[in-house]
Amino acid sequence: KMRAGRFFDLARSGERSTLLDMALVIETVTRAVGIVPLTAHGLVAPLLFQEDSDQIIAIQDTAAAGPYRFAGDATILIRFEGDVANAYRCIPGEQVAVKSNYVYPLAFAGTVQGGPVASAPAAAVRRRHRIGISAECVGAMDALLKQLVDYLSVREQFGRKIGSFQAIHHRLAELSVLLEGSRWLAREAAWLDDDESAALAATYAAKAARRLCWEAHELAGARGFSVDFGLYQHTLRLQALSIEAGGIQEHADSAAELVWSIS
Repeated sequence: KMRAGRFFDLARSGERSTLLDMALVIETVTRAVGIVPLTAHGLVAPLLFQEDSDQIIAIQDTAAAGPYRFAGDATILIRFEGDVANAYRCIPGEQVAVKSNYVYPLAFAGTVQGGPVASAPAAAVRRRHRIGISAECVGAMDALLKQLVDYLSVREQFGRKIGSFQAIHHRLAELSVLLEGSRWLAREAAWLDDDESAALAATYAAKAARRLCWEAHELAGARGFSVDFGLYQHTLRLQALSIEAGGIQEHADSAAELVWSIS
């Protein structure tokens, strides 16, 4: 449906603003709890393939052997191999799904067949991957904070709405600052499409995601852990995103090396 709606064409028009447009689509879909591999298709795939196809693409984590998001149905697996990111065809039936609470479908991709069908510089693929992760974090954090504020606006304790207490105001204000910081760093990275901005955006977004998860469950109390409340749809997604592509430490190390030439 995303392909039929021509959303992926945004990343292929050749104009500078199109990456930002795609990042905004990713943010919006994630905010609506959409389970779509938009980062792989909308930001990474254009580096490897001239046209979008019916292939389902999964990106191998740079720091782990798996499992990976969307690998269960993937027909193409992108692997980082030195300075090059190679795209391989997956062997049907080799994927092994993993039971997980992280909302996203996870699986081991299994073996691949033949040599790479496409290649791109690893730095470019990693950059786009980080931009996508940042945009996904923003969408999930936005939805999480809205649900939390709505809940605190009606939940009563000590004869008052919980959201009316000044201490709660302060904590929500801090979370809002983290969200907005993540939002504009992600959008700046999508506009500039450079390694430094992408690494900084991913670092900040992953750290903010961890903080929002912790605070949201603490402020929502036991209600936040119930399935029917639905907070887990955002917090568990954020947990998964915060460790993808090496997680906070990998993003931060890359940012430090790029900004200060530290290795």
